[in-house]
Amino acid sequence: MVRIGMLAAMAVGLVAGAVQAAEPEGHKQEVFAWWRGYEAGPVAKTPDGRKLRYFCQGKGAPVALLESGLGSGAWSWRTVQPQMARTTRVCSYDRAGYGASDEAKDSRDIEALAGDLAVVAKAVGGGKPVVLVGHSLGGPIVRQFAYHHPEMVAGLVLVDPSGDHQIERFSAINPDFLKAQAMSNSGTQRCAALLEKGPITQSMPEYKMCVSPAPQDMPLDLTHFHDAYNQSPVHLRASLAEVNNALSAASGKQADAARHPLGPKPMIVLTAGKPNPTPGMSAEDAGKINALWREMHWEMTALSTRARRRYVEGAGHMIQIDQPQAVIDALNEVVAEARGR
Repeated sequence: MVRIGMLAAMAVGLVAGAVQAAEPEGHKQEVFAWWRGYEAGPVAKTPDGRKLRYFCQGKGAPVALLESGLGSGAWSWRTVQPQMARTTRVCSYDRAGYGASDEAKDSRDIEALAGDLAVVAKAVGGGKPVVLVGHSLGGPIVRQFAYHHPEMVAGLVLVDPSGDHQIERFSAINPDFLKAQAMSNSGTQRCAALLEKGPITQSMPEYKMCVSPAPQDMPLDLTHFHDAYNQSPVHLRASLAEVNNALSAASGKQADAARHPLGPKPMIVLTAGKPNPTPGMSAEDAGKINALWREMHWEMTALSTRARRRYVEGAGHMIQIDQPQAVIDALNEVVAEARGR
């Protein structure tokens, strides 16, 4: 889940975890093609002149727009986007500071992130309603967008999403929650500080912690993009800014101010069947925090009269990697409902 302690694992390097080694040849070629299309993807321009890169596959309406979790860009969807695109046009994008998207200088609170999402939604949807798919931190982002622009939303799929006020609610269970999470992020902060000074070489003790190998499913002739990205502090600055702002009490208040029922919009909330890791917590507190995480998912279903929630057995937080068919099926259902309205 997007708890602060996940930042080090998700933000250091281009991808947290390579795709399985034993995969069908056809799927492998689909992912290779995804990388090539993504690296050549177009950009949408924000009102302040920043560029946000996106990549679309498939045909049909409504367009599905994929919002990634903390520390991740469009690549977190690469193993499922090609299969999703058999149903409709599907687009992923890099938030500010990730991939080839320009870094933002403003506070990365939930309003700012939802504002950038609006720019991409207009670019890919042509002004028509889109289906929003948000993983982890992407959950609050797409919800905030939906509150402000309900007319632009055809449906929602929330993939093990973060909840509003989750940091305060977790801290109420364990007052040391924030301290434990901050300690687990010290590695990310260390890597960012080192990269601000220049490249991290193999001779440096921090190399293995800060520099990840290229994903196994990335074509060899594209790995130079990964290498350059790995040696830039920009994505780490973006991740730290998001965790300090998008999940803050201030962003929670922004969500409270904007929240309203979304009526009959089709909506599916997917919850990981496996408990999420909670660094530094006792088994009892970890159990309470995971129970609260699941309770927050039930709370989200109150937003729509056509919402439902399901557990995805055998999946951890990265459901789209562990059990991709669950995400594909959820999108197909929501798209079918949106088409039938």
